[in-house]
Amino acid sequence: MKSFAARQMIYGAMTSVLVMITTAFIRIPGPLGYIHLGDAVVLLSAVYVGRPAVLGSAIGAALADILSGFPLYAPITAVIKAGMALLACRGAGKRRWLYFVMAALFMAAGYCVYECFIYGPAMAVTAVPFNLVQGTAAVLIGGLLSHRRVLERINLQDLK
Repeated sequence: MKSFAARQMIYGAMTSVLVMITTAFIRIPGPLGYIHLGDAVVLLSAVYVGRPAVLGSAIGAALADILSGFPLYAPITAVIKAGMALLACRGAGKRRWLYFVMAALFMAAGYCVYECFIYGPAMAVTAVPFNLVQGTAAVLIGGLLSHRRVLERINLQDLK
C-alpha cells in the first residue's frame, strides 16, 4: 500500500514540475501574445497519471504564475487547472476529445469570471479570445499526443 501511495505522490510531483516548466518557460509567440504548453501537459497528465495530476496541475500552474510575475492569478489558476485535469480524467476513448474541449471552455470561462471581478466585465471579455486560442492549442496538442497511434510512433506507449 505504501508503494502505491508513494507512486501517486511522485506522479503528482512530476506533473507539478512539468506543468510549471511548460507554462512559465516554454512559450510559442503568436498574434495575440504567446501560447504556452502547460495546458496541454495538464490534459496529458490527467490521461496518463490520473487523479494525482489534479493537484499536481494546480500547484504547477500556480507556481508558474508566481514565477512569471502574475501572483494575482495564482489562486484562480490553481482552481481552474485542477478543474481542467478533473474533466480530462473523465474522458476515455473517443470521448476524450469532448472532455478536452470542455476543459478548455472551463478554463476560458473561469478566467473570464475571475477577471470580471478584478477588471470589470468589459475588460474581462476582451481576454476571452486569447484564452480560447490557448485552450484550442491545448486540446489539439494534448489530443494528438494522447492518441494511441501517435504514442506508438514516438515510443511513449509505456506510459499508459
